[in-house]
Amino acid sequence: MPVCNVCGLRFSAPRKIQTCPDCVELRKAQISEQNKKCCIFCGNEFSSPTWHQRKYCCEECRKMALKDANKKTDYYKGRFLILDRDGFRCAYCGRSSYSDNVELHVDHVLPRCKDGDDVAGNLITACSNCNVEKGGTSLTDPGPILEEIKRRNNRIGLSSDQHIKLI
Repeated sequence: MPVCNVCGLRFSAPRKIQTCPDCVELRKAQISEQNKKCCIFCGNEFSSPTWHQRKYCCEECRKMALKDANKKTDYYKGRFLILDRDGFRCAYCGRSSYSDNVELHVDHVLPRCKDGDDVAGNLITACSNCNVEKGGTSLTDPGPILEEIKRRNNRIGLSSDQHIKLI
């Protein structure tokens, strides 16, 4: 009779088997518990014995997570495009995120609340102070700023009516 390599008890089985049936079941339960994971999208617990690197409990969660990731990527690409076009400087006061360590925002010259669109010709870089101070008001004379935006867009080959994703 063989001796179980887990608990050390003798059991009746062919000599090739080295683990008793009780220990085999215990080991299966341990492996099952180790393979339980939480879906990173919905938080539901799931078991994944064959796909140990799975992050999602189902295909639906995976697709939804990819959609969210693409939205965020598009947002950062659009925001970066405007900040880069403006040299990471506030268009109103000239302060920079590099030298002055200010937080930069993408501002609508014509605010959304007054039918301003998310297009390259209506977006400009503004530091947080200038953006908060301007708020939802329109500039008294937006002409020079809009002309500067148009010039910058032409310089980098960006159409002023190109939609920029800002969530």
